Amino acid sequence: MSISEFAYHRRPLVYVLTAALMITGFFSFFTLPAREDPEITIRVALVTTEFPGMSAQRMELLVTKTLEEAIQQIPEVEEIRSITQAGLSIIHVELHDRITELDQVWDEVRTQVELARPQLPAGTSPPRVNDDFSDVAVVTAALTADDFDMRESFDMAQHVRDLLYSVPNTKRVDLLGLQPERIYIQAENARLAEFGLGPETLAQILAQQNIIQPGGEIDTGERAFIIEPSGNFDDLEAVRNTLIRLPGGNGVVPLRDIATVARGYQDPPLNKAYYNGKPAIIFAIAMIGHHSVLDFGAAAEAQLQEIAASLPVGYQLNIVTQQAKEVARAVYGVSANVLLTLTIVLLVVVMFLGLRTGLIVGSIVPAVMLISLGIMGFLGMQLERMSLATMVIALGILVDNGIVIAEDFKRRLEEGVTRDDALRQTGAELAFPLLASSLTTILVFLPLMLAEHIAGEYTRSVSMVILITLSTSWVLALMLTPSLCHRFIKLKPAQQGDSGNGSAIFSRIERRYGKLLHSILRNRVLFLGGMLVFLALAIAALGVAPKKFFP
Repeated sequence: MSISEFAYHRRPLVYVLTAALMITGFFSFFTLPAREDPEITIRVALVTTEFPGMSAQRMELLVTKTLEEAIQQIPEVEEIRSITQAGLSIIHVELHDRITELDQVWDEVRTQVELARPQLPAGTSPPRVNDDFSDVAVVTAALTADDFDMRESFDMAQHVRDLLYSVPNTKRVDLLGLQPERIYIQAENARLAEFGLGPETLAQILAQQNIIQPGGEIDTGERAFIIEPSGNFDDLEAVRNTLIRLPGGNGVVPLRDIATVARGYQDPPLNKAYYNGKPAIIFAIAMIGHHSVLDFGAAAEAQLQEIAASLPVGYQLNIVTQQAKEVARAVYGVSANVLLTLTIVLLVVVMFLGLRTGLIVGSIVPAVMLISLGIMGFLGMQLERMSLATMVIALGILVDNGIVIAEDFKRRLEEGVTRDDALRQTGAELAFPLLASSLTTILVFLPLMLAEHIAGEYTRSVSMVILITLSTSWVLALMLTPSLCHRFIKLKPAQQGDSGNGSAIFSRIERRYGKLLHSILRNRVLFLGGMLVFLALAIAALGVAPKKFFP
């Protein structure tokens, strides 16, 4: 018993199952995670080390080389590039494209860097390994203030950031545009010389005074008392009142009598941010992967509006960018193209095959689309421009299976075969040829699925969607289309086939196509020679064509 016979004898089950899968796919379209583009794995980390005051040459020799030799011992590392400046070493570590377990490799990098740390010169800052480059800010917002300085704005920004973490699926909220605070101590050289002091001496005394560490605990048996040193600076006035011991035992003098102490910001400023011409603090909100950008963007926007309404007078919180809007425009824009293409395919099929046969063939097209969406949801795939654009491509391919089945069934009826025999013969004879044809197309896109590089990750959904849609098309063409043909195809006794403009148009095209084929067969050597010439020209054109991954 062929697949078509099996499905025909269990028609109610097939119809109900097909309808259930189509409903699942319909809801999957609205629940699948939506993104603008496929996710790409960034296999790069930066190892940053600082030693203020050390020359670039010594940093290269004592710091960069030492860390590079340690990192090179990791077999997953493909390339190491470094930039060494005065007091700064930056090492770019790139892994092989085939590596998927990144966390384990980055842990090994941190371990090797930590093992090499004792070999670094004394005073070198601990190397920092940063491997977090794949996060994209889904929403950015700007905090501006008319009557508050940067220090007060920073305190408010921290409060806003804490509230933003309450949005579900929030991964991180970065604050951009902050200007680090500094306490500047300015003294004239003549004044320092009068007291026998130097800048280094002042810095050392202040460093010894500003102690932030636990002092221990005293246990008296009944009670325990925590000892906390009080030498740390609580405010600017405490810095001014710091007693500076003069050399030679000449007593002490408060710092205010030697230098001017003032609070300020890092000069020159670093990475300043503006919104509408005003200094601002930017919130870059990133979400946890494999979630819908549309849902997260809406939740983050609602939270920002609620926070903005509760801010004190003088603060303004505005949304700068909203990726969800771009994602909605990209996803639903392509979805509109899918519907338009679907309509065109149905019209063309009806035009050339007639109304009944065209509707039978066209019925599996929306069924395949919806069932494919349901399968994508089951596999955890995402809706993005690449997967939806592939559906547009697949629409012109997946309809072929239904056309072949319907035309073969109709031809057998015209030859006088009974409906039951036509259903049995069509399913038995065409199942394997149609499977071979579908697999051939699927295998053409297989390299995109197996590619071990970033471009392969970006285009992998193309091969996955082709695999899902063509496989679903083959199954429905053998299980659903023969049953519909058995029930709805009608033959007029006079013509033994469908009549109408669509059939007449198709007949004329068929006759002209037949004449073209006979003409080619009479000049087969010339035709094959021309095809070989075109093939050679195409191969030569590939060598000179511009090569770019993105348009």
